[in-house]
Amino acid sequence: MLRLIIYLQVLWFALPAFAQDWATRELCTVTDPKIHQSAFEPDGYAAIQASGALIENGVGKYWRITSPDGAVSHLWGTIHSNDPQLLSLPEEVEQAIKNARIVAIERDFIFKTRAQATEFYSGNRFGNGTASGFTWLNLPTELQMWIRSRFIALGWGSDAVDYLPLSEIVEVLLADPCGDFADGTYPIQDSRIQMLGAMARAEILGLESPDMLREKLTLQDNRVLTEAIIGLYGAYLNPDVTNEDVSTYYALYQQGRLGEWIAWERAYMTNLFSDEIGLRWLNRADAFLLTERNANFVNAALPQLESGGVFIAVGAFHLPGETGLVRMLRDAGYKVTRVTVEGEAPG
Repeated sequence: MLRLIIYLQVLWFALPAFAQDWATRELCTVTDPKIHQSAFEPDGYAAIQASGALIENGVGKYWRITSPDGAVSHLWGTIHSNDPQLLSLPEEVEQAIKNARIVAIERDFIFKTRAQATEFYSGNRFGNGTASGFTWLNLPTELQMWIRSRFIALGWGSDAVDYLPLSEIVEVLLADPCGDFADGTYPIQDSRIQMLGAMARAEILGLESPDMLREKLTLQDNRVLTEAIIGLYGAYLNPDVTNEDVSTYYALYQQGRLGEWIAWERAYMTNLFSDEIGLRWLNRADAFLLTERNANFVNAALPQLESGGVFIAVGAFHLPGETGLVRMLRDAGYKVTRVTVEGEAPG
């Protein structure tokens, strides 16, 4: 989601003691993704499995969409990672991308005009140097330190959050710290899918405006939502994360255990903050990031799905649940059936 943020010019501040030295290559490198029981403490994996089993359409990354007239399209749940092993897609998925008439992604960041590129590179989106409002957010002190450490790790300095617009802080936090090492070299999976589609001369359809997030979060009425998203993604910067956690994260995705993935996130946010603020953040963020945006995705895709030949690639969390894309597309009159790919769990 994050594009070329290195163009922001900020002062380089001295690194305080809480610098993000935990997100090392060693922690981020997973050669053989496996599910580790230790990742689910204190709840235990059995509890996560039971919760995940209650989530509708909670298994499977790949789905066939058939219109009432029989036109066929496909839906793929991505992971926003540039790890090479997660960039390798099943053969049938790559072939569907290459055969697609339209490849639909969350946001298309390709500039359509020189004016758009000039505006982006000018850095105007980074604000005018006035206070951002970050310190006014109701965030625990420790979590604020984790967020500041993220900007230190990027070379921006701990004070960058005091001047960046809150929407830009969100864009930074959406990027996985483990992707830093190959940023600008390896694309995230979503971008690779877009590239494959473009190379095959497919039309690229952005399911929402590239400026959607910034426009939504700059509205004063959405300050509570902005705080929830910053709190949620700031919580992912917990320095107690282990290589076993990363391995488990990858394994759940590769095995298509999306319901368990979601249940694990809920358990993590519940356990991290004793006052339940983490779960409130998660619910508020999901109401927008998943439910509201899923409805927008479906509305943008439906006119094209009637004719078929569409390959939809969106984050895997958008697929399961009562307001997930699988359910929404079925409610819109489409037949949506799972296509099991190699390495996935039965469902």
